[in-house]
Amino acid sequence: MAKKTYEAPKFEKLGSFEAMTKGSSTGNTLDQAFPVGTPEENLTFS
Repeated sequence: MAKKTYEAPKFEKLGSFEAMTKGSSTGNTLDQAFPVGTPEENLTFS
């Protein structure tokens, strides 16, 4: 069985951090406020 040659991962810049996260908003609820097992439709994403 031939050994595979290692190929280092490549970094691809998709845009600035600010531009990539621009769509986020602030929320009033922290992650800790949702108990484990909370249905996805009841979660708020900020």
